[in-house]
Amino acid sequence: MPSSIHFLITACLLFATSAFAAGTPDQPVDKTLISAHANQTIGRINHNLAGVSLGGGATTYLNPVYTRPLAEAGVRYVRLETVTADHRKLYDPATRTWNWSQLDAEIEAIRAGGADIVANIFYTPRFLAFHDDDRYFYSYPKDYAAWETWVEAIVRHVNIEKKYGIRYWEIGNEASGAHFFRAPMRDFWKYYESSARAVKRADPAALVGGIADNPNYPELYGDFFNAAKRSGTPVDFVSFHWYASWARKGDTSPDLYFRFARSLKELSRHRLGRDVPLFLTEWNCVGERPAEPRVKVGAYVGAAFYWMQESPIDAAFLFRVQPYRDTLGSLYNAKGETGMVGRIFRMFSGLPEERINLVTVAPGVTGLAARSGNDRIAILLARFDPDRGNVVVDNTLAIPGHGLTGRYRLTLHLEDAATADTYGERQPVEDRVLTLTPATPVRVNLQLSNYSVAFLRLEKVDGK
Repeated sequence: MPSSIHFLITACLLFATSAFAAGTPDQPVDKTLISAHANQTIGRINHNLAGVSLGGGATTYLNPVYTRPLAEAGVRYVRLETVTADHRKLYDPATRTWNWSQLDAEIEAIRAGGADIVANIFYTPRFLAFHDDDRYFYSYPKDYAAWETWVEAIVRHVNIEKKYGIRYWEIGNEASGAHFFRAPMRDFWKYYESSARAVKRADPAALVGGIADNPNYPELYGDFFNAAKRSGTPVDFVSFHWYASWARKGDTSPDLYFRFARSLKELSRHRLGRDVPLFLTEWNCVGERPAEPRVKVGAYVGAAFYWMQESPIDAAFLFRVQPYRDTLGSLYNAKGETGMVGRIFRMFSGLPEERINLVTVAPGVTGLAARSGNDRIAILLARFDPDRGNVVVDNTLAIPGHGLTGRYRLTLHLEDAATADTYGERQPVEDRVLTLTPATPVRVNLQLSNYSVAFLRLEKVDGK
């Protein structure tokens, strides 16, 4: 085995038809160094960012096509949406009978997969809705006393009778858009207060929060905090949503998660007078429409994990698991086969706990590195660089201070334009066994086209 390891990984430029070994006048190359200092611990990887949001009406965890891959993906949190909705057929007002079978089955399947739950209170059943039309579920309650009885019964069943122990109860879902809540926001504050009161009455230990809205409207959150303080209504956590596609003519960069989170954290601390957890309960590059170019969705997700790790976000929930409007933003296709976003999600969840210092000045490249003692080192890199799309970034990735002795398997996975539309497991572009000593330099050459993600793992072989 030579004393140094040097691989050349070539990747296709967006829309190119052949690999390259060096730049051309139309494809300039930036040469940079990325260093993962394996002997410099700088904290922990926040694996609570590896959560999923199922979508209203989705019965994902009742479908065995998805339950196994979700468990294998390392999902830490699940946003169980619209627990108050009609589609679970919890209650028949004609016979006054309850049927908890679907809700219980969903909760038990999520728990069996190893994830915690944030239960979302939203959607009004028809018999309680003010509007009686085909959009009744977006209506506010016609009788708030009856609504509180409804919410209280659900929370009592889940946490007291069944003892599922769901700690977080989120109230609301993008109410400011006038689509999901058919009333002015001043009426939503009443809805929040009523729902929170019902949750606490059923289970005083439960935590309530919200409002699962757009952080680009800070005045909205300011009004929420002020209304809660005036009424004495608890806000035990704050939640928000963001998709890059919402900024149609503005900044679509993934570092907005960092900026929005910092702003919301400071605003909540100032208005509430204390720190509360911050949850990003829906996020993705795209929500309703495919991205252009489509390949950028994966790199956006990879880079977003870095910016969320740097932010005060306590937990994040990617929308969504099942295929949705041909956006390429879902984890799986209808057969449960893993797509590009699903593979990148698993790269993040597969990082070890102990974060190590990764230093890069490569333009448009972000990265996270972590290790698990002497057993494993893993590095996740993403290149999201809309302004310099035709520039190849030629990186030398070095792992100084690794301190490893013995045989280690090095694998390298790459996601780019060639893999964006593929489903299923991808074979690594590099896979070999190395014999290392603490003095052995580990250096890997990566040429990253724009909108690409790389995941390198160095793992001890057979405990030797």
